[in-house]
Formats: sequence, structure tokens, C-alpha cells
Amino acid sequence: MRINDYEFIDPQGSEVGADVEGLGRSHPWRLERLTRCVEDFVQQDTELSCRVLAEEVEIFLVPPRAVLAHIPDAAVLVRVDHANRRIDLIHLVPQYGGYEERAQWEAMIVLAHQVINRESGR
Repeated sequence: MRINDYEFIDPQGSEVGADVEGLGRSHPWRLERLTRCVEDFVQQDTELSCRVLAEEVEIFLVPPRAVLAHIPDAAVLVRVDHANRRIDLIHLVPQYGGYEERAQWEAMIVLAHQVINRESGR
């Protein structure tokens, strides 16, 4: 599904916004790569992306898991709300991948479910 015309919610002032600012101060090149990955994600078809949770509100791992498993780097969970046509960042992982990738992936799934459940009042 194309999402390049959805509204992108600026994380500034949020918890993830503070995490992004911190990553920029400590690892500016990681933040630059992550920013490019998020821009690419928004411009591409979501069918090519790494879906963590598929419901009316979908959550994706950016960059894709296949890339991060072999080249550890910063990653972010991105929420795509199709009903409201909005995209926002919900969680930053400063170092995703490598030997801990499987455990990190499982933690991303749990976190995605917690976000959806919290928002739906479950």
C-alpha cells in the first residue's frame, strides 16, 4: 500500500523525539542513515517493508529486519494508521541487530502489541 501522501507526525517533544535527538548528538551518522531509511519507507510500497504487526493500524520496523540482522544499526518502529492516513515513530532502537537480533525482534512484537492495546483500551 502506498503511504507517501499520509501525514507524517513530527516526533519533536515526544519521548521518541528525545531519543532521536539523543541519537543525533551521540551518533549523527546513524541518525542520518535512519532518516534516509524512514524517507525511503514512506516513498515505497509497504508490501516491501518489514511488518511487525498487521491490523488496521500497522507497525513496521525500519530499516527492514533482513538488513539489520547482518548490519547492526539504529532502527525505529513506525506506526501507519490507515484510517486517519497518518504515520508516526513510536520507538527508537539505537542499536538493532547482530547476535541479539532474535530477542530484539520478539521485543518489537511485544512492544507493538502494547502500543495497539493501549490505544484501543484493551
